[in-house]
Amino acid sequence: MLTDERTRQIKDNRRYIGVLVDVLKFTCTHRLAQRGHDESEGSCNAGNFLDLLQLIGRHDETVARRLVDVPQNAKYTSNEIQNELIGIMAKLVQNTIAEEIRESGEFSVMADETKDCRKIEQMSIVLRYFRRGAVYESFIGFVALADLSANGLSGELLSQLETLAVDYKNKLVGQGYDGASVMSGKHRGVAALIKEKAEMAMYVHCHAHRLNLALVDSVKSVQAAAEFFCPY
Repeated sequence: MLTDERTRQIKDNRRYIGVLVDVLKFTCTHRLAQRGHDESEGSCNAGNFLDLLQLIGRHDETVARRLVDVPQNAKYTSNEIQNELIGIMAKLVQNTIAEEIRESGEFSVMADETKDCRKIEQMSIVLRYFRRGAVYESFIGFVALADLSANGLSGELLSQLETLAVDYKNKLVGQGYDGASVMSGKHRGVAALIKEKAEMAMYVHCHAHRLNLALVDSVKSVQAAAEFFCPY
């Protein structure tokens, strides 16, 4: 009887965690906010995550029981747990991308840095590779930056590639950034520092940034447009 009860608990726990993961996958895929302003008991709008769990609980006895009959710290619904589960799923996605790159062989890297809404500098990283007759551009993630120098940016970029366990020294054949000197400098820019580690990594000035520069210069050459966009 004890063995049967233990087996049932394990089965219920796995089922419940699976539901949590599915809800998070749904909200993340549809770009929905996880949490609400008022997540207290009886709230009419506790946020997408909790409300979806409550909805599933109406049709699933295991989920309903876990949301009511267990201590708060055993529900696994806190924002810390949500972020941890999302981080685990993101790591699984990154591992899949890394495996595809190892299968395809050569690859390129694209990166850009900017400030988020909290004024924290961060770098976005995308890997581009050819696999099974198609070109893929896979987003790896955002990386918070503490050092905005060429050494700091290139070191962080290489660190991410090492974490993915891809052979950048022999397989990295291209790198694309904006035209800022810290990125494109011929001697001590990020492109030059990366090329010291990966000899075949040819630098290409990002065409989207080049188009943006061309459009800005074109607008500035039209007096009426220049006054409209830059009145002061």
